[in-house]
Amino acid sequence: MNEEPTITSSLSIKLLRTIGTTLTTTEASGDNNESLELYDHAVKNKIPLLYLESLKQQGELNKLNLKYEEERVQYLKFLNGAARVSEVLNVTKIEYAIFKTIKPYPAVAGDVDIIILGDDGMYKQAVETLLKTGYIPQLPNLVNVKTLTSEEEYKKAVEILVTPTHGGGKYGLKHISPTGTDFIDQEWDVGIDLQKELALSHVIYMDKNNFKGYITETELLNGVRIKTLTPELDVAVVIAHSLAEQMYLLGEFYTFLCRLSEMDEKRMDNFIAILKENKLTMAAKSFVTITAVLCEEAYGEVPKKIEKLLDDLGYDDTEAERLIKNGFKVPHRYGWLTLIKVFLEKMKEKRFRRSVLVQIIKMVNPRLMRLVIRSLIEMRKREYYLKKVE
Repeated sequence: MNEEPTITSSLSIKLLRTIGTTLTTTEASGDNNESLELYDHAVKNKIPLLYLESLKQQGELNKLNLKYEEERVQYLKFLNGAARVSEVLNVTKIEYAIFKTIKPYPAVAGDVDIIILGDDGMYKQAVETLLKTGYIPQLPNLVNVKTLTSEEEYKKAVEILVTPTHGGGKYGLKHISPTGTDFIDQEWDVGIDLQKELALSHVIYMDKNNFKGYITETELLNGVRIKTLTPELDVAVVIAHSLAEQMYLLGEFYTFLCRLSEMDEKRMDNFIAILKENKLTMAAKSFVTITAVLCEEAYGEVPKKIEKLLDDLGYDDTEAERLIKNGFKVPHRYGWLTLIKVFLEKMKEKRFRRSVLVQIIKMVNPRLMRLVIRSLIEMRKREYYLKKVE
């Protein structure tokens, strides 16, 4: 084993011990755990504010206090951005849900992720609504929002923003997805990822048609109520996205544990049912196994709810061994064998299977093929993924 995984892994476990968790009996460690190195590691795992909040609660926040103040300001801006876009969509009666964005702990996601639950017409209505209320496209060269003065011009702009593009930007990866459009809220400096499907390129990794009955409301710190997914569905989406991105982060570790702590027996049963309906049992098996291994190493025990899930899903020996062999390095990249097993199970789902076929057909376009290949190469090479870095 080389030096780097050992160094990184010790940071991962130390970070988990510093923050702790309510699902184990082990108390968080406040023994001189304030360091810029740990903070940088927390950033790569998308939990910088959680780490700093933990230090503050333990009376250990000193030299990183400025970082804490900066993270808090960004967090409040992010919540205001989520609130504003929700109010805009609420007023126009658009069916939507914010997902994978509002964590059960203080955190700033890369963007506000929004799934439009209606048809393509409602998705286009949502795009037009955001344009009319001052949001600008993340690829501003495609549409000059200052020139939009008539209904006809807005309709043309919408068609441009829902038409896929292939390439541009670093690695040639900046583009308009076939299933989503990115905006920026200039008032709060927050990205808005508006999606009509949960997909990578044309491949739909989770079917929004299965979300019926799992939409709820959440009240933010600023008092605004937003539409979100129920905890058990949100966790399932986090797991699906983790496998789609091919990487497990400590942010997902804490999202999972916090959501799990909120679940009673009925919600646990709902969670298992959601995994089965969406053909995500193999994905969850690997994800939960990694979580269990990290809990055992960091806290010396595996929470009972995780043990129950492993009894239902099974234990992924291969992924556990990879994590241990790499010195508990997190972010953790899933192995090819895991990804293949997840893909084969998803192929049993009709909508996923059809979307894979669409992807294959569309890749006759050489520009799309180059984009997909570049994206896959980048996924396998990267050590972490942060939109502001990428």
